[in-house]
Amino acid sequence: MKPGVTAADGVNTSFFSFDLARDDDDGDGAFRRRERGEFPNFFGTSAAAPNAAAVAVQMLQSVSNPIRFRDRENRLRFRMCRPDGRSVNIRRGQGRIVRRLNRGFTLGSCDRPSPEMIYDVMRDTARDMTVRASVSNGATVQIFDEVGPSGFDFDSGFGFVNARAAVRVLRNRLDQ
Repeated sequence: MKPGVTAADGVNTSFFSFDLARDDDDGDGAFRRRERGEFPNFFGTSAAAPNAAAVAVQMLQSVSNPIRFRDRENRLRFRMCRPDGRSVNIRRGQGRIVRRLNRGFTLGSCDRPSPEMIYDVMRDTARDMTVRASVSNGATVQIFDEVGPSGFDFDSGFGFVNARAAVRVLRNRLDQ
């Protein structure tokens, strides 16, 4: 059932040379194209994916120990997960880390959430979306047909990523 979730897109960017959409990025109340102060808007999966990834990073940072840290003697160390499921701290040194990676170690502590758990929590906490609105005037352009569980539709998936709820729910699940 794809898409899984929807994240922010249509955001202002300086990547494109001019704004094709009729919107009011500069807040002057005028909805014009190519107006000075207007920023080009970037739509689609390529625009939304970094925003969803940022939420996943916030989720990981809220529950995980950092991979790289300084010990009590201020020496740089790396946290790694051994193939047997035990976390270890490795002294700095690219060779040491690469040798362990080649032997099946992974970066980070062993108790960090899996990518599947991150994705499941993002889906479970997404805000249901039911309509697509016009960029120019906010009028409803399309009503989404919910076809599956938890408000799933083929336009927005399970809904709009909710960062605060996703962080809270992930922390609660791991505390249980």
